[in-house]
Amino acid sequence: MISFENLGTFSLAVNSVPYFSGIMHYSIPDSANMLTNYMGTGYILAIPVAILSDTWIGRYTSVLISGLFEFLVSSYFTILLFLIILMDN
Repeated sequence: MISFENLGTFSLAVNSVPYFSGIMHYSIPDSANMLTNYMGTGYILAIPVAILSDTWIGRYTSVLISGLFEFLVSSYFTILLFLIILMDN
């Protein structure tokens, strides 16, 4: 499970700067800043999930909820970007 999460995080990090600079027409520093904000938000969200996991919902439930949330957000952006590419053609 952790390897899939790392694979997803790494692929987003590698592809986000070219997407922001090429498709969205942001400058390279702005693209890198947006990627840093996104990655920082992802890492900071681990703290509240860890607190919830330790106090109320348990480790496995928190992993399932976090994995589901990450999957839904990644799927949403994948579909959104696919539709934007279709609209451009």
